[in-house]
Parts: sequence; C-alpha cells; structure tokens
Amino acid sequence: MKCSISNFKNKETGEKLDHFGYVHIIYNHTNIPEDLIFSMIEIISPTFKVVDNMLFIDNLFSQRKYDEHLSSGISKEKTQFWLNLVDISSVFDILEYEETIIVAEKLVHCWNLKIKGENLQAFGQARILRDDSETEVLITVDQYSHD
Repeated sequence: MKCSISNFKNKETGEKLDHFGYVHIIYNHTNIPEDLIFSMIEIISPTFKVVDNMLFIDNLFSQRKYDEHLSSGISKEKTQFWLNLVDISSVFDILEYEETIIVAEKLVHCWNLKIKGENLQAFGQARILRDDSETEVLITVDQYSHD
C-alpha cells in the first residue's frame, strides 16, 4: 500500500492529520535525506536573478549555457524560456497527469506571487505549457505575452 496523508490519523482525536503532521511523520520515520526540505522550498519559492533584463531561476541558470545560446544566435527571450524550462511531468512522474497539472498550477501561482512581491514582473512571469496528447506538463519563466 502506498503511503498517503489519508492513511494517517491523529492518535488523540482520530482526525485526519494536517499537512504539517503528515510531513513530520514522513520526514522523521523514513530515510528521506535531511536536506530534501531545502530543495522543496527552492522549488516552491525559488531564488530569482535578473541577467540582461531577463528573469531566471537562480538554481537553473548557467552563465556558460546562457553565453552558448546567445553566441549560437538564439535570442535572449528564447534563451530565457529554455534555461528556465522544467518538465514537471518528469520531476513528479509518479503522479497522474491531472495531479501533475495541479502541481504545476500551484508552483506557477507561487512563483508569480514571489515575482510580483519582488517587483520583477517586467523581467518575466511563470507559466504552464501542456501537451495533453503526450501528457506532458512543463513550466517556465519568460516574457511571453498572451496578447
């Protein structure tokens, strides 16, 4: 049986555990690496950096790749798109397609809130790209306009 929050109940009240209680149990009673939480925090609330008026996810940014893209004639805008692109359906490949969409929607929402809170909207926004026929869900940060 797969482990799920619905499998756990509060010992004292018999009620379903909240998310903090669930994470506490899983984190403290499995062999999950101690630093996984910091990676999860960076996924949910990444550190952003601005390079040449383009917004990048700091952890994904590579100056070498950026320079290679530009020197091969790829525009800054396309470079921003590709260097920030994350295949959510591959990262969370154990999830069903619909669940992966929910994860992507929540991540994009969090990223855009942080981008707005840091007043970085002029440099890029997070968005979802879906290929329903291939059941692929990707997210990126770029300056794509819906107009």
